[in-house]
Amino acid sequence: MKTIKHILFIVFLITSSLAFSQDFAVEGKISGIQANGLHSVLITPEIRSLSNENLSDIRIFDSKNRETPYFLSNDLKTTSTAFEEYKIISKNTIPNKSSSVIFENNSNKNLIEITLAIANSDVEKSYNISGSNDLTEWFGLVNNRLLNDLSDSENTFIYKNIPVPNNKYRYLKIDFNDKKTLPIAVLKVGKFSSQTSASALQEIKKEEFKIQEFPKAKKTRITFKFENSQIINQISFTIKNASLYRRTAKIIVNRTEVYKKRKKNYEENLENFELISGSTNTFSIASLREKEFYIDIENQDNQPLSISEVTLFQNPIYLVADLNSGENYTLKAGDPNLSEPHYDLSSFQNSISKALPEAQISKITRLKKVQNLSPKNTAIWSQPWFMWVCIGIAGIIIFYFSLSLIKDMKKN
Repeated sequence: MKTIKHILFIVFLITSSLAFSQDFAVEGKISGIQANGLHSVLITPEIRSLSNENLSDIRIFDSKNRETPYFLSNDLKTTSTAFEEYKIISKNTIPNKSSSVIFENNSNKNLIEITLAIANSDVEKSYNISGSNDLTEWFGLVNNRLLNDLSDSENTFIYKNIPVPNNKYRYLKIDFNDKKTLPIAVLKVGKFSSQTSASALQEIKKEEFKIQEFPKAKKTRITFKFENSQIINQISFTIKNASLYRRTAKIIVNRTEVYKKRKKNYEENLENFELISGSTNTFSIASLREKEFYIDIENQDNQPLSISEVTLFQNPIYLVADLNSGENYTLKAGDPNLSEPHYDLSSFQNSISKALPEAQISKITRLKKVQNLSPKNTAIWSQPWFMWVCIGIAGIIIFYFSLSLIKDMKKN
């Protein structure tokens, strides 16, 4: 009986490790989380090139290696922020007593908040704010408020937002109390403005790119090669020094088929379009995910076009997740055996705002070299059939030892 228990325990370990092991190809850190709450994270072309085509293998882990729920969206809007700086009129310091900053609200707009860029400091400061239209007569706005948490681990300064009563004073003065601590360094004064717009296409970095002329065939061939398959949704041409032209172009990929145990190489034409003078020469592609492809331009009896640039784009895809600013998150992808996750969060995607604060994927690291993301070409031990073979072998071993045990019991 002990022998059977040992065997069962070994089989359990084998099947558990095979069933739950994850073999990711790439990982990246999620950065830029400013506050707790829902964030959108743009999935970079590098991550997508190493992921399954439907992105079912993406997972987010927190610092305790727990999965963080998310859902995918291609219908988000981006919110960009810019710092609008106000002109600092003067800075004054009275040692061991106070320091002040006077700035001008030259936007001629009402103020309800001020943003200060402050050099990192480990002190707390009380402050007063007053307003004036002539730099002579001042009127109180804020009295004896406190500034704290004046340090940013990633930068040498920190932005602090200070609310003020709705006002339209041309000049504002901030007085800091320096009786207990040294003055703080106010680097800039201003406000953040945000603008929401539709998500722009992502440009794909060309890894290997060349333009060749074939006079006998009367065509120009443009070749693109990548280390991993790239998703291309749009192609844009920049053509110079040509007044009137109309050329047929087509996208071609090399294919291989096996017929009666023989391999046959052939070219597949995926899409046709026309390059026309006076147009943008930008074309949407229905579905193109390839490591290598060509664009052939038919010149007929014309001189080849002078192509200065060909730019590739892909449609942006975001993941939306509930992230905490004090947590470290790692995004992993590239395991072809993972199926699409099912999180509760996805049930609420229709009720979530399309404009969310953005976080970014940074410090992307390749974990392994990917040959092909389809499961049929992955390592043997990560194949589902291999797990079942192991279970079958273990079953045969158990059956053999069970027969031996029964024979021994009959003998006794």
